[in-house]
This record gives sequence, C-alpha cells and structure tokens, in this order.
Amino acid sequence: MHIVFCKFWKIVINDVCNAIDINPSLAGNQSSFTSANGQWSVDYFTGDVIFVPNAHFNGTESISYSIQNNLGQVSNLGQITVNLTAVNDAPITFSNYLSVTEDAGLQTGNVLSNGDYDVENAPLSCNLIPVVNAANGTFTISANGSFTYVSNPDFYGTETIVVSVCDAGSPLPSACNNDTLFIDITPVNDAPVALNDAFTVGENSITTLNQLANDSDIDNPIDLSSVAILFGPVHGTATLLNGQIVYTPTIGYVGADSIFYQICDSAAPLTD
Repeated sequence: MHIVFCKFWKIVINDVCNAIDINPSLAGNQSSFTSANGQWSVDYFTGDVIFVPNAHFNGTESISYSIQNNLGQVSNLGQITVNLTAVNDAPITFSNYLSVTEDAGLQTGNVLSNGDYDVENAPLSCNLIPVVNAANGTFTISANGSFTYVSNPDFYGTETIVVSVCDAGSPLPSACNNDTLFIDITPVNDAPVALNDAFTVGENSITTLNQLANDSDIDNPIDLSSVAILFGPVHGTATLLNGQIVYTPTIGYVGADSIFYQICDSAAPLTD
C-alpha cells in the first residue's frame, strides 16, 4: 500500500479488519511502534493503522505488518508506505523588548536579531507595513528587519508594535509569522516652563505680581516655596509672598524695570 500525504497530518490507513501486528519482529501483536520519523499505532476496533509524523518531517516512511485471523493463523508480511510531501513552514519568531526613557529621541534596532529563523533555512524579510503600528510615536521598518522609533513628546508607557516576518518560500508559496516589539518607555521629570510676564504698576505703589499665572509643568505642580528671585529689580525692591513677587519701585521712579526669577516643580529640575 502506497499513500501520499502532506506533512503534519495524522494519517489513518484502514488496511485490515482483524488482528494486526505492526512490529512482527517481536512476539505477540504489537499495537504501537515508534520509528525515526514518527509514531505508528493500531486501532483494533476499526482496523485502522495510524501514523503521526514527527514535526517538520517529509519524505517516505514504511512499516511492515502481519495480520492474524480468528484461528490464530498469521499472514505473510505486508508493507505500508507513506510519502509525505514537503510544505513550507512559517518562520519561528521571538518577541523583542526595548527599554528607553521618555523623550529619548531616535531609537534603532533589528527585530530579526532576536533569534528568528526558518525551519527550511530560507532567508527572512519583514513586511514594510506593520500589522500593528506604533500608537504613541513614529515607527519605520526595513525589509532586513532594521527599525527606527521615536516616541511622541512627553509620552511614557508601553508601546506594542507587531510586524510580519516572511520566508522566501521553500517550497513556495512563502509563509509569514508575526513578530512583536515591546517598547517600555519610562517617565522622566520634565522641567516647568516659565514664560515672560509684563505688568503695569503705579508710581510709588506696592504691587503684588502674579507672575506664575502663565507658568506650567506637565508632570507636577509648581512648588511655590521654590520660587526664587535671581536678579533685579534695578529700580526698586522685590520680595516673595506665597510664590508671588511683591514689587516696590524706587520713590519717584517712572520707567521700565526687570526681575528674573526661577521656579521648580515638586520633583526637581530648575528652569527660568
């Protein structure tokens, strides 16, 4: 008996309807046998001979057998031959992990460098259009697996990108498998932003200036106790009250004056 199948199939051959021995070299009826290329077994209720090939095996596999009737009479040896034709296996891929800090700029790497391979040793390439693209940045990939990634400003968290890895087809057609890139973006403290202010005050008057009204911090509240006067004024005096500047001009002075100050957020770096 000669049968042709594609590999990975469970092959059932209904060849006999009585007792069967698939390893006649041993005493008694042998209902199972492990060969170099797979596992043979017998279902005595149906008379089926079952062959489960090893993963990725293709080629010819044969087994000898004998059958026995109800009188105990044993037949001559028969042979079952199974021919498994090759099919192309999809590439084996492994996830990639990248850890960067917030606003770290351009990141590069290669998704194929993490051990991706093809069972048939066919060359691998990546589809230029991701299966799942970056949601919080800009991602590009080349056919050879090299990629670039830039996160959006101030984003932190996990970015998950999925690309398709394909082989050259051995045999054709080509087969593909997904490869996942996990990018862990850890937060950093962004400095607060202090914007210039302009105020008009009266001559010989004491004025409280809310210079923090247009200042901001994307991560943390501005620490009012951190406000400090760095320079000025030239034509008066300035003190701080709950983070606001209290300005007193020199008696009789009319004109422009300047004060330079700095602020901090509740987690650190300075800005001016």
